[in-house]
Amino acid sequence: MPPNPAMPSPHPPADAPATGGLDAPAAPGLIVCLAELLFLSALVVAERWLAREALGGTWFARSPLRYAGLIAAAAVAAYWALMALVPRADLEATLQRASLGLATSAAILVPYAWAGSPVWPLPALAAAGWFYLRECRGYLKSLRSDAGPVARVAPGVADELRSLGRDHGLSGMKLLVADERPAGAGKALAEYRPTTPEPTFVFTRAMLDLLSGPELRAVVAHELAHHRLKHSQKTLAAIFARRLLGAGVVCVVLEFSGLSASVWDAVLAGPSVLLTWYVTQVLLYPLHCAYLRRQERQAHRLALEMTGDPVAFVSALRKIAAHNGYGTGTSKLHTWLMGEWLPLDEALSLAGPIG
Repeated sequence: MPPNPAMPSPHPPADAPATGGLDAPAAPGLIVCLAELLFLSALVVAERWLAREALGGTWFARSPLRYAGLIAAAAVAAYWALMALVPRADLEATLQRASLGLATSAAILVPYAWAGSPVWPLPALAAAGWFYLRECRGYLKSLRSDAGPVARVAPGVADELRSLGRDHGLSGMKLLVADERPAGAGKALAEYRPTTPEPTFVFTRAMLDLLSGPELRAVVAHELAHHRLKHSQKTLAAIFARRLLGAGVVCVVLEFSGLSASVWDAVLAGPSVLLTWYVTQVLLYPLHCAYLRRQERQAHRLALEMTGDPVAFVSALRKIAAHNGYGTGTSKLHTWLMGEWLPLDEALSLAGPIG
């Protein structure tokens, strides 16, 4: 999916919070989602065939743990191979989604198999929640350890931008120029990182070369608005809630499935658990995107209020859109389903008659 014509997301991708940076992969597009759904559906069918016919009586079928290990290894290998053939699929993000799905399944199925109690969803949700929190902490840690930015913004420009921050309650900020790795080379991008004790604002060299002083202030005001409104923290909380809600749905489905709480039934339910959890994430994703677009509107409005310069705001948006090759042709359906950022025409309209 194309990123915002103004700047990349100030918070992690919705499906992979353990990644970050100016060249972080976008959330999976429609083709990738369909491929994953078809793969998981085929996995459910294939697993039943393996359990009932192909592996019946073999060494693998004599132990539920050996069988589970075989299915997990084969599924990850097949999934990775499939994603390598799908356009716009990022292999690193592919492995992260696979590990997230497998961890969710293990967190739910282990208590289901061994708890032997009607309250088994409680330890299952606790284990899943622990893993999701670990992923969120990993994202925040990656922000502090990312060695991508290698330079500081020129003193004259930095002083003006820090003045903007001080005017709006920010005593200090880090202003860095990103190392333009291949994924973001030549593009005009900016990013807010919620580092401590002071936030970090990162720019590509193309962004600094493209914009005038007032236009760059408009971009920084947008990123500063994300900081003031605590959007990164709220987005991580929304990601956590979406994942945990999916795990809760899986627990409810398992509870009313009629399966016995045994190790073998838990193992055989693994592919169905993966599919059910992934479907919940796909169905909830439009709501997540709507929330992110709401954050973008809030950040744009607050940025306009901070700078009081709608002309520079509109000029910056248009320059960046033209430089990065983003247009206004995104369909409303695509925006509603998978749009994490505002379409250019909607962002421009926030400036009033000038936009």
